[in-house]
Amino acid sequence: MAYASAGLVLLLCLWLGACRAAGSELRAHSPEVPAGASAPRSGPAPRTTDAGYEWKRFSLSLGAQLIADMNTTLRVDSPTLGVGTEVDLEDDLGVDDTLFLGRVDAEWRFASRHALDFSLFKLGREGTRVIDRDLQIGDVVFPLNAEVESEADQLVVKLAYRYSFLNRERWHLGASFGAHTMDWSTRWESGGLALEEDYDVLVPLPVLGLFGSWAVTPRLYLSASSEFFGLEYEEYDGFLNNTRLALEHRTFEHLGLGLGLDYFLMNASVESEGGNLLAEVEYDYLGLMGFVRLF
Repeated sequence: MAYASAGLVLLLCLWLGACRAAGSELRAHSPEVPAGASAPRSGPAPRTTDAGYEWKRFSLSLGAQLIADMNTTLRVDSPTLGVGTEVDLEDDLGVDDTLFLGRVDAEWRFASRHALDFSLFKLGREGTRVIDRDLQIGDVVFPLNAEVESEADQLVVKLAYRYSFLNRERWHLGASFGAHTMDWSTRWESGGLALEEDYDVLVPLPVLGLFGSWAVTPRLYLSASSEFFGLEYEEYDGFLNNTRLALEHRTFEHLGLGLGLDYFLMNASVESEGGNLLAEVEYDYLGLMGFVRLF
């Protein structure tokens, strides 16, 4: 999956380079402003060009996402039992590796170069399996042949400020800064043995990113974005990448239909003050999105 991430980022870079070349060609053929006339000011209203390309001031997207081939490796240590077992939630505990979920995305372009971007979705999975080895998760040891029920939920809230430092008639290129917040909740239970353990953590991560948009035609729009987080400071160590590619057709005046890809990768660990590892997680997925955008 790391190669998929690198491929998507490379695709983004190549596409942005093509957009820049296209923008240079468009500027070369753009009509000049008559002498004595002032150039139109870009205000908060939707930006519409003479050719019909329109950048909406506000949009709300309601969508569904099919996530396939999820991979989650988790390890939770204990101050009394020591280092925990590295557990693959999908292979060891039968947690779903495919998921269908809903999501909400919104964008508010409050000036020609400035925008706020918002996303909200929840990944909820569960599974039951008779385990084939002893598993120590936190302060609990689930023995061989125990039937273990697992739940893994992640509520994701994203908010980012975007600035378009290149803002052309048919394409935009810019950078973003924001927060990628995950409310991570996991639970394991073996009812027959009266064993139960849970691990909950709220992870607000600052992210930096690049984004671009290209109006292929007045009705067909292509967009791409990639956000990154990397930190190694005291007890925290982690890396995050979220890359999206979407194609949207503005079928009606106030409604568009679109498809896209969403790739996510996270590696994170937390240590105690004494240097003992408390938790470590590796998590990645690739998802196919379908959405309706309202303007």
